[in-house]
Formats: sequence, structure tokens, C-alpha cells
Amino acid sequence: MAIASWLPFSALKPLIDSLAGDGQVEAFTPLLFQPLRIWLGLLSLGMLAAGCWAFLFRGTSQSLARRAWQGLISAWRNLWRDLGELRRSLLNIERDPRYLLSLLFLFALGIYVRGRLLAQPFRYDESYTFIAFALRPFRAAISDYHLPNNHIFHTVLVRAAYLLFGPQPWAVRLPAFLSGALLAPAAYLAARLLYDRRVALLSAGLVAASWALIDYSANARGYTMLILFWLLSLVLGAYLKSHKNLAGWGLLALATALGFYTIPTMLYPFGMLMVWLFCCWLGRNTSSAYGRSFPLYLLGAGFATAALTLLLYVPVLRVSGFSAVTANQYVRSPGWEVFMQSIPGRVGATWRMWRLGWPAYFDLLVLSGAAFSLVFHKRVAAHRFPLHLAVGLGLAGMLVVQQIVAVPKVWLFLLPLFLIWVAAGWVGLAKFLLQRFKFKQASWWESAFILASLGLAILLAFRALDNRAAARAADAEEQSIPQEVALYLKDNLRDGDAVLAAVPINYPLRYYFLLYNVPAEYYYQEGLVAGYQRLLVVVEPGSNRPLEYVLERQGLLPRVDLPAAVSIYRSGTIAIYALPFR
Repeated sequence: MAIASWLPFSALKPLIDSLAGDGQVEAFTPLLFQPLRIWLGLLSLGMLAAGCWAFLFRGTSQSLARRAWQGLISAWRNLWRDLGELRRSLLNIERDPRYLLSLLFLFALGIYVRGRLLAQPFRYDESYTFIAFALRPFRAAISDYHLPNNHIFHTVLVRAAYLLFGPQPWAVRLPAFLSGALLAPAAYLAARLLYDRRVALLSAGLVAASWALIDYSANARGYTMLILFWLLSLVLGAYLKSHKNLAGWGLLALATALGFYTIPTMLYPFGMLMVWLFCCWLGRNTSSAYGRSFPLYLLGAGFATAALTLLLYVPVLRVSGFSAVTANQYVRSPGWEVFMQSIPGRVGATWRMWRLGWPAYFDLLVLSGAAFSLVFHKRVAAHRFPLHLAVGLGLAGMLVVQQIVAVPKVWLFLLPLFLIWVAAGWVGLAKFLLQRFKFKQASWWESAFILASLGLAILLAFRALDNRAAARAADAEEQSIPQEVALYLKDNLRDGDAVLAAVPINYPLRYYFLLYNVPAEYYYQEGLVAGYQRLLVVVEPGSNRPLEYVLERQGLLPRVDLPAAVSIYRSGTIAIYALPFR
């Protein structure tokens, strides 16, 4: 290292380039080498000083090395012990066979209702994610962040599923589907630690039957993965509050870092969890085994999460830059005034998304349940400081600092927690009424409660499927148009044809080209007209993107004979025009 710090760039460049397969390391530039040589020099001087000290004080250095080695061995053993203790604790958290079988049924119900949607037509966002990111090599998938559509960890899993199973819709949606199916068991664990088994069962049923969560489980995006990591982080946080466990803190950092690696909006649930755990410590609601060290563990978990997240994002930072993640158009603040004006509309839109599939009367029951969970908190909760307050404090603080106008799907991670509160409120109210009117709980009440919880989940799940199927009939017909167009073009394309489609048809059409083995060469590439004889343009004639608009945006108006355009296909609002190239 010392020699490398003194050698000139021209002497080191050939050696570094020889390490690359193509004989050229483009990233190694004089601009990179100048600060690097300073650090190499300082590091080599430090290592030289340490070596001299170890030689002069051999006895002391050997004793320190032995103690350090023994400390590492002890820490490793303690880590495995803590990991085993954590595993046993979570596996034994529920031992009542009635509740275990009920949870298994809800898990199966969640799989069934989500599986019903796996074959639905591909939508624009998931098509863009697949074509622009998951279809490319892994090195591009983990480094290209030209749009936040790249939910990187989800993209990596989608690419793996595509390579294993092909471009079938169920394969591309498999990571989101599996994550969505696991939400009910994860919600059960979280509610079991925060409240009790009754709240846990009700929560799992509501999460399994929520249309918003069902819908996103059949959408090849990373939102259900983010929610799963959030629930796992909440499970670990609730456990660590009452148990000193080093492995648990490590897993908490890993789960939150993977959440960040999926979508950076993991910042919101992570911040809320940290605020809640800190407030629990202030309220002396943490294990006495920590003594005064709980904030140090909390701080260490935060630093570990930040370090892991930064490490995972290194390819993105090198290729796309820091601003691609932290200063893209979707996370820039529009200003305080616009931010405040947007709050009522965004809250309303978020609530409408959450309540999709519910009967109208269910709104009052749900909202009152969430309110009762705070009113009866001491009666039903296993934790002292209400998580509601931590969520409010953390969310308000981050929003005031960022002033971001976030779309409703950003807040989807809050829906399972909201449903846990709803279940806690209902159970808390039931306990209050039983005690207030001095009802004696009969032995069959527990079985009746379980059956009622399962019946409610079944009712809501199938009602959601039926209601949304009817409401989205027109949407489904429109979404299926790119698939129909791809099938038509597969049978009618000829040599010399180029296909051009406008947003939002373009990326779904490209996906179906791949699915139905239509050669990619037929899809028009910007700026390339050589060899093409006929242009087929897929547009919505009555929209704000008519034929002339699409041609002008691509700079093709001078290259085609517009008066000779002929409509060769129509389906719903979509038309295909054939134009000869000049």
C-alpha cells in the first residue's frame, strides 16, 4: 500500500486495467486516485506504527491478541445462543392448537384469494419494472435507478424468478405474491406480541381479506415485500423490548436494511419503530437485563441498518448517483404551502384505497375499532406506551422535515398495523362489556370467537373479490387490450414493420411481445428507421395522445406519410394505424 501511494497514476493504471476482463477499468481515473493515494498512505503509516508497537511490546500485544480472539469466540457462541433462544421464543409464542389451525386456514385463504388474481392482465408500472430493470442483467438491475420504479431487492427476485420459470405472469409476480401471502402470519406474530391471541387471530383475518393487500400481492412491485419487512421489524422490536438478545438486534438491522433495499420509503416505518422503542425505554417498559444500555443497542441497530443499506446501495450510488435516490422528482418537496394543501386529498385517497371491498357499514366499525384500541389500551395491550402515539410522532416529524406529497400506495405499509388496532379495539370493547355487565365466560366462547373470526375473514375476502371484480370489469377490459394487440400483431406482422405504442400501452405491449415470442426487433427503437418500411402505431385516438402527438414526440412526422395512415385494427379505445415510411 505504501508503494502504491507513492507511485504515479500512469504506473498504476496498466496494472489495474489488467485485472478487468476487457482490459479497461473505467472507474479508475486520476480524480479517483488522488484522494485514494492519501488514504493508502495514511493506512500504511498506521499499519507500520502498529507493527513497530507489537514488536517492541511483544508480551502485551500477544496478551491483547489472545483476549481479542477469546472475545470473538465468546461473542460468536453468544450470538448462536441468542439466535436459538429467539427462534424458540417465536415458535412457541402460540401453543393453542385451535389458534394454530385457524392461522393455517387464514394463510391458505390468503393464498387462494391472491392466487385468483395472478393471471390478470399486466399493468403499466409492473410492465415497466420488468422490461426496464428485471429483464436486464443483475449488474444493471442493482445499479440503474433512473426511476424509483426499481424496487431493487424485489427486482433481483423477479429476475431470478424469470430466469427459473420464464416470463409467465405468475412467475414475474411470484415475489410479490409470496410476500403478500406471508402478511397474515406476520401480522399474527406482531399482534400476538403487542396484544394477545384473540387480537392476533382477528388481525390475521383482516389482513388476509384486505382487498388493497390482496391486489398488491398480484402486482409485480415491491410494496408487499416492504410491508413484510416492516411487520418482521415490528415483531423483532416488540420482542427485543422485553428480551436482551444480540442476534435479535442483528436481525432487526438486516430486516430494516432489506426493507430500505426494496423501497427507500422504509424510512417511515423504521423511524416510527425507533421512536416507539425509545419511548418504551423512557417509560421504563424495557427489560431490566439491559440496565442503562438499551439506548446503545437502539443506536447500534440504527447505525448497523444505515451501514448495511449504504453497502447495498453502493452500485446505485456509483452508477446512478446519490441524487437519484434522495433527490429524484418523487421525493422533492413542493414547498410548505403545497404540502399542507395536499394533506386532505392524500388522506382521503389513502382511505379510499384501504377500504376497497368493504361494505359501507364496515367503515364505522373499523374506525371505531381503531379508536377503541387507544381507549382500552391498558386493558388489552401488552406494552405500556401506545404504538399509535409513536406512529403519529414519527410520521409527523418526518413529514414536516421532508414535506413530501406522497401517493397513497406509499402508506400501504400502515394498513396492517391499522387493522391490528381495529382488532385490538374490538377485543378491548368486548372485554370491557363482559366485565362491566359481569358476564361469566362460558367454555364455548373461545371456540365461538375463533369461528366468528374465521367467518368474518371469509366473508370479507370473497366480498372483496366479488365487488372489485364487478367494479373493475371496464378496467380489466381496458387492461387486456395490450395482450389482444400483441396477439393480433403476432399473426399480422411482416418483414420491414416497426411497432410504436404510446403510454400507457407501450410497456405492457412490450411485455406481451416477450411472452408470445414476438421478436423484439419489431418494436421501434428511438432514432432507428433504417430497414423499416411500415410503421404500426398503437394509440388511443380520443385521448390526449393521438396519432400526430405520438409521431411528433418521437420525431417521426417528417419520416412518415401521415395522409396515407390507415386504421387496421380497433379494440375498445385502442386503434392501430399503418403508415408507410418515406
